[in-house]
Amino acid sequence: MSLPGRLGIFPLKETVVYPGVPAQLSSFRSQTVRLVTEAVEKNQPLGVVTARTQADVPGPKDLYRIGTAVAIQHMWHLPDGSIRLIVQGLCRIQINRFFTTAAALTATVRELPVHQDQNQDLQALSSSVSGLFQQIVSSQPQLPEELQIAAMNIDDPGRLADFVAFHLNIGTQKKQALLAQTSVEARLQRLAQLMIQELEVIEMDARIRSQIQTEMDTSRRTYL
Repeated sequence: MSLPGRLGIFPLKETVVYPGVPAQLSSFRSQTVRLVTEAVEKNQPLGVVTARTQADVPGPKDLYRIGTAVAIQHMWHLPDGSIRLIVQGLCRIQINRFFTTAAALTATVRELPVHQDQNQDLQALSSSVSGLFQQIVSSQPQLPEELQIAAMNIDDPGRLADFVAFHLNIGTQKKQALLAQTSVEARLQRLAQLMIQELEVIEMDARIRSQIQTEMDTSRRTYL
């Protein structure tokens, strides 16, 4: 799917979408509903760009300049007038210029090239990130085990980095920084650092919980 000269922009709040990763989005704003509906009818991609402020209705000054072009796979109109859609990330984009009208928010964009040198070091780093991610999933009951299987079967380092970044609970700003990073090696290195830190926090939390439980059991036995 080629990018048109001007791309419709779907503003995101506290969500970052990556190339190659499916995501579920929703909107109740009539402007966005019209924009998405038209894109579906014309079989055109959208640009999804995350807001860097807490504005109720994000405008150009509230949005990051790096986003993702997505293909709309499914869209549902809901009884309350809102829409829900499943999108698939296509590529990283950089916003050149925003255009605001009463009908829609659009922008001229360019595709951001990704730098990925295939070598043994990159493959080793990719394997390390995959292993760390599997540890994270195993230690977090709210994350489905299917994520482990999916990560194990991604052999492209760039796709793996985007998949892991999307599913980690690391905050919007860090996710946006990973999206803006076009070097796959640098992206994997940063992900490894973040996951090591997360695993240390998880381990510390487990030790504290175990200590508290031991103290409670000791107090209960003393009382009895």
